Amino acid sequence: EWCWPQKSGSAPYQQQWAIVPVGSSSTEFALLKETLGLRLPAATLVGVERVQNSELYHAWMSRRERVARKNGGDPNDKLLYHGTGRRPPEEVVAASEGLDPR
Repeated sequence: EWCWPQKSGSAPYQQQWAIVPVGSSSTEFALLKETLGLRLPAATLVGVERVQNSELYHAWMSRRERVARKNGGDPNDKLLYHGTGRRPPEEVVAASEGLDPR
């Protein structure tokens, strides 16, 4: 299960959001590569960056706990992916609400 990284003295974690590279040898990268291969077999995964928004993360964790209590411990989590194509991810997450909430 993924969790918000511990805060450190590095600059990315001192702001509300950060774009963090996901290493190609990580479990997270392997899961994304496998999922992409099932959905788009001709696609090539060249890199992964995770958008981390501390405010949205904490709101999600609170909501997740409420849902889990109502569902007998099942938070009903789903993994969602968002590609930006050639558009820089910084432009996508610059809004205060993060990624488009629709």
